[in-house]
Amino acid sequence: MKFTQYTLIACLLLSLSYCNAQDITVGNTTLTEREVAVGVQVPWEIVWGPDGHIWATERRGKVLRIEPTSGTTTEILDYTDEVDYSGGEPGMLGMCLHPDFMNTPLVYVVYASQSGFSYSENLVSFEWNGTELENPAVILDDLHAGGIHSGSRVIVTQDGKLMMTIGDGGDGGSSSQNMNSTGGKTLRINLDGSVPADNPDPTSYVWSYGHRNAQGLTQAPDGKIYSSEHGQSAQDELNLIEPGLNYGWPNVEGFCDNYPGSAGEPSDCEAAGFTEPLIEWRPCMAVNDLIYYNHPSIPELDNTLLMAVMKGFSGQSDRGLFILHLNADGTAIEFDDSEDIILANKGRVRDICMDPSTGAIYIAVNGNSYPGSGPNKIYEYKNEAFISVGERVITQTLSIYPNPSAGDVKFEVSEHLLGGSYEVISYDGRKVLEGSISSTKFEIKSGALNSGSYYVVVNGNLGSISRTFIIQ
Repeated sequence: MKFTQYTLIACLLLSLSYCNAQDITVGNTTLTEREVAVGVQVPWEIVWGPDGHIWATERRGKVLRIEPTSGTTTEILDYTDEVDYSGGEPGMLGMCLHPDFMNTPLVYVVYASQSGFSYSENLVSFEWNGTELENPAVILDDLHAGGIHSGSRVIVTQDGKLMMTIGDGGDGGSSSQNMNSTGGKTLRINLDGSVPADNPDPTSYVWSYGHRNAQGLTQAPDGKIYSSEHGQSAQDELNLIEPGLNYGWPNVEGFCDNYPGSAGEPSDCEAAGFTEPLIEWRPCMAVNDLIYYNHPSIPELDNTLLMAVMKGFSGQSDRGLFILHLNADGTAIEFDDSEDIILANKGRVRDICMDPSTGAIYIAVNGNSYPGSGPNKIYEYKNEAFISVGERVITQTLSIYPNPSAGDVKFEVSEHLLGGSYEVISYDGRKVLEGSISSTKFEIKSGALNSGSYYVVVNGNLGSISRTFIIQ
């Protein structure tokens, strides 16, 4: 059976909360919402590191490392001089860590660069020295790119290969069917940048082709690789990626069914040499990155793909996390119309990662309008009743009360932040107050701020912490 938007599998669209923890119910499991960081500048990738931190790319060209319990954030790479980001779709994009990171501390990053009117994608590795990323080494450069449709998710697969998606760069799909171009492809690459001998063509990085703009990529424990892909206007896709297959773009969008706007498609994809998706969405949902989930802290999500959804442009509200239940062998999506669809408006959810110890889920939100209006946030959703080893120790704390406030706003910080500074920023990005921290308690007097939503960034020796508050 083919599933479209009209027979949606269950989805979790997380509810809006700016200040206080929000309980989210998934079956019989309660997840507590917590704001980890706010004011991140268009986060694109979030990855859980074996060091117990969230690693994040910002589209403007920076990499952040975030301690998730306290929210302490440190900037570990500033590549803004090399990265092209003009507020659109290029920028610093995909990132992954070496699978044996604690012994081989390498980080792989994809970014867009521009020379004149020409764009290119670049895959570069950096060494982690415990404080910052250094010693960049180019793995691949001058890859197909454009001002839109960058693709650029990257993972290390179980067999130790880099796998990377590249979009068609806005060329309408002409590159997607051109085997001499890297555009519209899934690439498979040795860690040293050479072509794997067991690729479909041992002289080419191309693993699959016929893609438009795949911005999600994950591997399940059984080795299957899944990718989510932006359609042109009508049909987003979830694909099971297999070597040497042609996924159809621009000849086919979604299923071979001549859906309005895609007239001229073949009536039989298989006979025409094209591979259909596992599921499509009509109209487009602006699907993004995904992870495979199977953790005892949320048993309702066993053997699922959790997919970030942005729902395109301003004013569209169906966005959050889709829960895609796989069948036993991972070759199809199961649908149960008795499952709940929880609707809300969290914003444009760009990416997702998971703490393998606690099973907690983290999402990165790109604001409410294209391509990433602020304030951008990272949230945690955790089953607090689940007991796990290795819980993190909080090193820095920031409390705000009362919140919301109709009078004075009081702030309390841990001693680690003494001697630091703070900035208060409005939701339209203006810095409205700043000061130094000489005591663990300080306050903003009633009347100093107009009614509205703000976030405070407190800077200390260990990094910064950010929290949201409201003046009534």
